[in-house]
Amino acid sequence: MISLYAAMPVFAQDDGFVSPLPEAGRPAVAAPAAPSTNGARKRAQRAAAPVSPCEDMTKDWVDLRPVADFPALEGRVLIDLLQAALPICEAAQRDQPGNKRVTFVFARTLAIHGQNTRAAQLYRQLASARYVPAMTQLARAYYTGAGVPRDVVEACTRYVEAAKAGDAWAFNPAADCAILYSPVADQRRACQYFRKAQASDTAQTTTLTEADYCP
Repeated sequence: MISLYAAMPVFAQDDGFVSPLPEAGRPAVAAPAAPSTNGARKRAQRAAAPVSPCEDMTKDWVDLRPVADFPALEGRVLIDLLQAALPICEAAQRDQPGNKRVTFVFARTLAIHGQNTRAAQLYRQLASARYVPAMTQLARAYYTGAGVPRDVVEACTRYVEAAKAGDAWAFNPAADCAILYSPVADQRRACQYFRKAQASDTAQTTTLTEADYCP
């Protein structure tokens, strides 16, 4: 179980990334061309854009990404709403394959529904495009063996990369890796990442205590 939760910020959405579509043979849908205007106008347009049905249906859990992630059991979302979100988010991702945020929300929804192989494929594509939240989720997939072969070394490598890139949900796992899975325990790095997890309200209960991270 998780000791603390925190909503995370929305990251950059569309810069030409195109994710794979789930059905073979489906023609690719090109991402819409960016309007010819200045940066301020673009930001204003994005701010004024209405929240999509997919984003609205997943807003109570999609950015809360603990290792043990059971939104319905934890009372963060009604099970009926969680089930209804899957086809709606799939349609959103199909319509906007170049939108990293939409693809990430769809991948998270797939994972919550146990479709880990499809979720991991999307996380990998997003991580390759340096979409930071997906870097953490791909690390988690390797750590738990969800949709990919379990590989703790690969998981820790990716957790540290995500932590360095600034994803708060990678801080505590990176601290664990520095103590539990490093050839020589790196106490300084473990304490550094654990303190960052505490500061961002993403510290998670593990077999370790605060004294283990920062003696």
